[in-house]
Amino acid sequence: MDNGRDNKGLFTKGNTISTGRPRGAKDGATLLRAALAALEAAHPDGGQAWLEQQAKNHPKEFLGFIKAILPRDSKVTIEQEITVNDWIARMGRSA
Repeated sequence: MDNGRDNKGLFTKGNTISTGRPRGAKDGATLLRAALAALEAAHPDGGQAWLEQQAKNHPKEFLGFIKAILPRDSKVTIEQEITVNDWIARMGRSA
């Protein structure tokens, strides 16, 4: 293709459109895993307990946090109850 992409839409080797992520830079999934590990280690009962505590004690700030980490352009349909840890784990796998 003449736009620097292959038939799957991926950048071709040697393209001049994008230089990609700088060598050694962490991708979003790696950063998310590191943040989740730090959250788990920071609270004696784990990250989920800390998030639940924040939701109860600081609901406005907690919802602001949730708003900040949710994808902006997505349609979400919830069909079952899910724990915060399960939701975070699923988001980490898709990042």
